[in-house]
Amino acid sequence: MTRFSKAQSVFDCKVTRRNTWSVTGTRANCSGYRPHSKTIRIVCGIIFILFLSFSVQAEDKQKPILEIEPEEVVDTLPWSFNLTQEDLTGKGFPYLDTANPPDSLTGYRFVSKNPIQQGNSGGTYLRISVYTGRFIDSKEARDQFHHIRNRADPNIGLSYQWDFVSQSGPFIYHIHAECLLAEEHFLNLAKALAAMIAPDESSRLDQMHCRCGGGCQYE
Repeated sequence: MTRFSKAQSVFDCKVTRRNTWSVTGTRANCSGYRPHSKTIRIVCGIIFILFLSFSVQAEDKQKPILEIEPEEVVDTLPWSFNLTQEDLTGKGFPYLDTANPPDSLTGYRFVSKNPIQQGNSGGTYLRISVYTGRFIDSKEARDQFHHIRNRADPNIGLSYQWDFVSQSGPFIYHIHAECLLAEEHFLNLAKALAAMIAPDESSRLDQMHCRCGGGCQYE
């Protein structure tokens, strides 16, 4: 009987403590019962760590990833351009694997405001295109990069003109320019884009440089 009464009093104490303890840690008036403070601290620590982890993940999802400003890439050239932006999502792209299209694909087309060459038939305008494609994850973007790489001809590259393709995270970037552009200027475009998507020198990018009228180099 005494043993039962003691057990009952402990049980009552637990119930009373549960009902009377506040979140600020106010003690309940229970004799013969001591809270398991070490266990409580461990549980609270685990909950706090999980809360921080979920908070960081939620914050990361809100941050824009590897966004670029195509105008700043083309600003490395000594000419002024008119810009046309087009949503190409779902419209396909010559070098991408159509079986795994990007979630979004945007084309930025730059045309020089003035002719950069004059000929018998009139002036020749410089045209440059910048494409950004976003995929579900880094793996799909990497697979697409290797698909584009395999499409390149060892002798004439992707288009027989200037092409720079880079993959970083879930994005693929592509700069295309006519052979009218000098190699020095095209390399400046590629460097500006690479610095924008990987400003840290320790960051690694999958890159492909294709020469006008020549093959491609891979990094």
